[in-house]
Amino acid sequence: MHLSPVGEFAKETIDNLKRFYPYVNVCESEVMPNHIHLLLHLSEDAPTASHNHETVHTEQKRSGLSIVVSGLKRAITMYARSNDIPFDWQERYLDTIIRSAEQYSETQYYIRNNVAKWAEDKLNNANKSVNDGDTR
Repeated sequence: MHLSPVGEFAKETIDNLKRFYPYVNVCESEVMPNHIHLLLHLSEDAPTASHNHETVHTEQKRSGLSIVVSGLKRAITMYARSNDIPFDWQERYLDTIIRSAEQYSETQYYIRNNVAKWAEDKLNNANKSVNDGDTR
């Protein structure tokens, strides 16, 4: 996988996550052309953050994971913008709590082998047809 400048920055940022989030261990990671795979372990002392939404009058708690993901996305976005590189994120991310050694191994295997399967990946824009409804 040959990474773009944004991809290189993303990889470097992921490699340094523990510097900014000491409660995070990056177990596996892979930067793909249009998405990122991360297998993270958050320690028990991972913080939560509360936000008051004045217009809704509710308090929303953010998990340690959402704090890390939003910080990672913010850093990469700022890098792209400061270097005049067109870049955008998907609105959401998929997260799963791994509950067994078997599930951990399967996830680790998937991440490590994802690059080799990129040519067939459904997220690979080269595989999208004009009629599949994708408007990106």
